[in-house]
Amino acid sequence: MTVEGLVVAGLFLFVARGRPISKLSPQKPPSSILSTTTLFSMAAQFAVHFLAIMAVTHMSEAYIDPYDPSIIPDGPFVPNTLNTATFLITVLAMINTFAVNYQGRPFMEDLKENTLLFRSITLCYCVLLVCALDMFPPLNQLLQLTSLPSQKGLPLYTTHDFNILSDLINQASTLLGFRVTLLALMCADTACVICFEKVIRQWRSQKPKSG
Repeated sequence: MTVEGLVVAGLFLFVARGRPISKLSPQKPPSSILSTTTLFSMAAQFAVHFLAIMAVTHMSEAYIDPYDPSIIPDGPFVPNTLNTATFLITVLAMINTFAVNYQGRPFMEDLKENTLLFRSITLCYCVLLVCALDMFPPLNQLLQLTSLPSQKGLPLYTTHDFNILSDLINQASTLLGFRVTLLALMCADTACVICFEKVIRQWRSQKPKSG
């Protein structure tokens, strides 16, 4: 969490370094941060991230020993599948928030033109991929993350939470394996928020101008 805080501080700094473009745009920016399109965008992104986090949580619970002392409130922290997977998906949601909500043109330089921010976000995505696949164990140990299950088949433990979401996620985890399913959920979260934001921005640009 300390590392995440440092990453957030760095990304905020690089967002602030984004420069306006030299040519004035004929399109007006939103008149308020609480405009309809902004609120709708926030609600859509929240829904996508919430579903992804809940899906990963349900999937991870099937790999957690119910007698694990780390899941007891105020118990000792022990890296396990649940806290590792939920940490990865919540950090991804945070990075996606910066990547998707960066305004870019026609008011300021694009994300790719803001080199520091673009490279930092790309590096964060790469680090998440390395941690999820356990490609560099010392990094996982530094971040107190455990190695995620890689084998296919039935999970180690059964859960008593039966609903459509958990059933579908557990079936996918059984068929594809935990790591593949987690990566698929991370990619789906990223793709969905990007698509939603593109649609909302197109709708905003096509709205009739008052006056």
